[in-house]
Amino acid sequence: MCAVAWRDLKRAAMAPLGIGLMLSVPLILAGIMGLSFGSSSQPGKIPRLRLLVWDRDGSLVSRFITSALGQERTADFVDAAFVRDEGMEMLREGKASALLIIPPGFADSILSGSKATLQLVKNPAERFMPVIAHHAAGALATVLDALILVLEDDIRATGDPFPSDGLSGEARVGGMAERISRKIYHLSESLTPWPLHVDSVREQSAGRSIGVFGAVLPGLTVLMLMMIGQKLLREVSEEHENGMLSALLASPLNPIEYGAGKTLALLVIIGAGFLILMPAGALLFGINWGNPVGVMMVAGSFAVATAGIMMLLVGISRTGRQADALGVMVVLIMGLVGGSMIPFRAERGPLAILAGLTPNRWAIDGFLTIMGGEGPAAVIRETAVLFFGGIVLMTAGGWALLRKVTR
Repeated sequence: MCAVAWRDLKRAAMAPLGIGLMLSVPLILAGIMGLSFGSSSQPGKIPRLRLLVWDRDGSLVSRFITSALGQERTADFVDAAFVRDEGMEMLREGKASALLIIPPGFADSILSGSKATLQLVKNPAERFMPVIAHHAAGALATVLDALILVLEDDIRATGDPFPSDGLSGEARVGGMAERISRKIYHLSESLTPWPLHVDSVREQSAGRSIGVFGAVLPGLTVLMLMMIGQKLLREVSEEHENGMLSALLASPLNPIEYGAGKTLALLVIIGAGFLILMPAGALLFGINWGNPVGVMMVAGSFAVATAGIMMLLVGISRTGRQADALGVMVVLIMGLVGGSMIPFRAERGPLAILAGLTPNRWAIDGFLTIMGGEGPAAVIRETAVLFFGGIVLMTAGGWALLRKVTR
């Protein structure tokens, strides 16, 4: 077993460029994302969208928009400042990413059924945040469009808020509000959003912020280490095809020792990957990974889970090319569903079930928990799921591999 592992490790050491390039990918991507969305004054912190809002309409509809942008929940994502004609100058001075202008007559256009337009002026000095502002304004327009479509009859029934027939505008608006409230109540289930939320950045107990680098690097790290594991265990199928495996098994080496040696080599290389990427993340991006024991628990159990998945994929693949294609496809799907590529999490439904079957989801949760200031006891569940799940998969994969090499 040790001889097989040592042979694979020496082979990897003789051609370190491929693995080295793969290990550099998480650092490069994390750096790009951090520089794109981070703040120059606070490079490790995810910024809110800095948005200036100029309400030139002053209507009930425009006040609804400004009120929504000023709510506490919205303030977690949007830093809205309400301005007047000084907004353009502030934008030129780089004090915001975009300026949203609600033009005069906006509400009248909506109530009359004619075209209503929101104006968005983007800061040309910024690259990414204005794009987010553009899509946010588009989403706002879509929401207003849907609300007008649903509530059009009620709005039109209100008519002039200052009628001459003696019926006060307040009474009409109150009646409209009651009708709208009943309608929204009946539509509440349809209005419930898709059960996804973007992972929020948690503050550590010592006051340290995980930041954008800490939020994305763990997911990218575990994804790339799965890719490295897939590449290494693909060699099993190649050795089976070219006759090398038959020659090895003709020696005193048995199939179980062969599989155990391959797994041991994979565990060592994944562990070395963590030992390289974690200090690099701390040095380059100032990431505090948290309690070392907790980090080792999550990293070690993730290595076992990865080895189990890759062993199973190799065992059920007939050729090296099939193992390669299947491995890449499975890793990419797990990376997407488990939140390595995009840091989202499904709260319920089929997507939540699929995410719970991916080792990267459990590893990301474990790392973020430790980075959030918790101790090893807080990641016992993640460690247990990864470790025992890996053992089960490794057993199934070893059985499949044993059948494959003894045919």
